[in-house]
Order: sequence, then structure tokens, then C-alpha cells
Amino acid sequence: MPRTVAHFLDSDTMGGCEQVLLSLLAGLDRRLWRPIVFYRESSGIAPLLQSLTLLRVPFFPVPQISRRNLFSGLRRFGLELHKAKVDIFHVHLNWALACRHELMAARLIRVKGIVATSHLCSNLSEVPFGGLKQYLQDLTIDRYIAVSDNVAEWLCRNLRVARSKVRVVRNGVSVEMYRELKNAAVKRTLTANGRRPIIFTSARLHEGKGHIYLLQAAKLIPEALFVFAGDGPERPRLEEYAKQIGVEGQIVFLGHRNDVPQLLAACDMFVLPSLYEALGLSILEAMAAGKPVVATAVGGIKESVIDEVTGLLVPPRDPKSLADAIRRLLCDKALATSIADAGRARAVELFSSEAMAQAVTGVYDELIRRDARETVQDPLEAVQPRASV
Repeated sequence: MPRTVAHFLDSDTMGGCEQVLLSLLAGLDRRLWRPIVFYRESSGIAPLLQSLTLLRVPFFPVPQISRRNLFSGLRRFGLELHKAKVDIFHVHLNWALACRHELMAARLIRVKGIVATSHLCSNLSEVPFGGLKQYLQDLTIDRYIAVSDNVAEWLCRNLRVARSKVRVVRNGVSVEMYRELKNAAVKRTLTANGRRPIIFTSARLHEGKGHIYLLQAAKLIPEALFVFAGDGPERPRLEEYAKQIGVEGQIVFLGHRNDVPQLLAACDMFVLPSLYEALGLSILEAMAAGKPVVATAVGGIKESVIDEVTGLLVPPRDPKSLADAIRRLLCDKALATSIADAGRARAVELFSSEAMAQAVTGVYDELIRRDARETVQDPLEAVQPRASV
């Protein structure tokens, strides 16, 4: 009989954290694990719920737990976990103190294993009592999954998590989804004659993704079309800035899209100008699609992209270097093909959703075995004489 693993995330938008969860669920062996998902209701994660439906994963909304309803909220969520007979409770942290009340509920009902995937590095210095809150949260977690060595180092150094509790499992993507996709029709809709080179970026429109530097780079490459897939708080500012510097005719803002594989198939190159990044899921998708990659040398990107082999790395906040790398790949077709081929091979070898799921369930198995050992009574205890009263 499969064991039950309950996933929880408190996101209100669709982003990399949610995409990683979907990739994990897609690669999960359902003969061994029965997944369910708990979530906070928000219109921003409607695409996640649609995808869960397609994957046939049950999902359930839960009310937010706050100081006002702390005890009743913990009890209510604990009852939900108990009713579902959860063996492993797995939270997905989009910042260091996410999901902390739900973690507390799982600990209170003594779930066999509690796992937290840390999807990025975040700063707690401005959070009141941030260090204390993190310490208390750490007590509820049996194992952390870091999506890169960079995140693992941050957990141990900045949050002082015991290294023995941390396992590195790099993000994975459904590699086969991107194999040999062709999409001339999409390309024709993006550019009138289908001959204008398309530079594609898929990322939430957030300041940390560095889109503004890509707009500045676009001004240096007037012959190319820059396509942004994703939405977020920076969109109005980016659209206005594109007009200010005169590149609005080169930029296409698509908003949130569910057809990223098809968009990748239509593009000539993928670019991610992030200022910080835990690993860069969208880069892995581009590599799986066999597209040459240009990215900034920050965080975990340096673990997925090997400079001059599976992509070109440039300094962050440097539009000139970004433009030079893009133009280099546009002009040197042999280099672009070599990088694209090496990137796909690396994605297949190291970053498949199946490999990620196998590593994650290895962490689950570790906790299940530990629980079994702890619940087996020491046979010597049974024969120890008891002191008389």
C-alpha cells in the first residue's frame, strides 16, 4: 500500500516553487507514494490547481493560521493531516519563515517525517525576532532539502541549520516534454516574417529577475525581438521603461503562460538576467529544450550552467556584457549549437523530474526507516526488573 505524503505551500502566485512541486509530483512513483496537496486559496495559483487536476493529485484549501486563531487553526489543520493518515509532511518554502504554523501542527500530531524544501535564500535581518522564529521553526523540521549547494551553504551558515539535517536535491524538469518540439506557428505570431531572432525569458516580473537590464541590452541589439513570459509587480514599471528608452517595439510582454515548452521551441535563445537565483528552473527548461542559454553568474545558476560549455555566464547588472553574449550566440551558429546540445545532455543527465523525485523520496524513506527504528522497543527493556515500590 502506498504511503501518503502531504505537500503544503502558502504561495499566492504561480512561480518557480510551484513549478518544482509539479515536476516532483509528475516524477513520483504512485505505486509507492500517494500525494495530496494543501494550499491557501488565492486566484494567483489557479494555474497550479489546473495542473494538479491534470496530474490527478487531490488538493484541499486550508484557512490561514494566525495569532488570532492559533490554537483552533493548529487543531483544525492537525485533524486534516490525521484524517488523511499522512506519513510525510513536505512543505515548500518560498522564504525562510513560510509555512511555520503548518509545520507546528504536523509536529504536534507527530507525523513520521517532516521535510522542508528551501527554494531560495532570504534575509531575516529585518524580521522582528527573525532569528528566534527560525530557531523554533527549525525544531519542527526533520530534513531540509536544498535545491542547490548554494542554498545548502546558506541554510547552514546564515540560518545555522545542522548540516546533518540538510540534503541537496537539485530541481528537475520533465525532460521528455521538451524533446524535439517544433512550433513555427508560435514563431509567426511573435514576429511577422518568422526571421527575426527571438530572445526568450520566462520568469516572474520581479525586481530580482533583472529584466530591466535585459531591456537596456535590447537597445544594443535592435534587430532582435525580446519576449517576456511571466507576470508580476514589475510589469507596469518595465512597460513604461521600455517606452522611455525606445525599445517598446522590440519587447513582447506575454503575461503568465502555460505553453512555455512551445514558446521555447519557437525561440532562438533563452536569457535569464537574475540578480540572485537558487538554481534557476527556467534555465533547466531551456537546456532540456536544447536552446542556448545566457545567464548571470549568480547563486545556483553557476551549478547548472557551465560557462562556455552549456551556456554563457555574464556579471549581473551589466547590460553591455549581456548584449555582447547574446550577439555572440546570434553570430556564431556553431557555438550556439554546441552549447544547446551540451545543455540538453546535462539536463537529461542531472536535472530530470524522475531523478529529482527519486532523490526526494530517498529522503522520505530515510525518515520512515528512522521512525520504524524509534518505535521498535528495545528487547532488553522488556526483561529489565522493575524496582519494587
